[in-house]
Amino acid sequence: HWDDKRNKWLVNISINRKTKFIGRFSCLNDAVKARWSTEKLYGVSGCRSMSSAYKYLKKHGEIL
Repeated sequence: HWDDKRNKWLVNISINRKTKFIGRFSCLNDAVKARWSTEKLYGVSGCRSMSSAYKYLKKHGEIL
């Protein structure tokens, strides 16, 4: 989501009911890539088909 105080995209992920901070990004595309990479790293179910990060990257030609 957008962090108004820092004017950056704030990216988190919940793994085993714990929130993990991924980072803050100026570019939405970079934020989404970081989120999807983290989903793959932690083996999030459906990250290669149902994830909103995956769908965004596929729509914008970042994934074939």
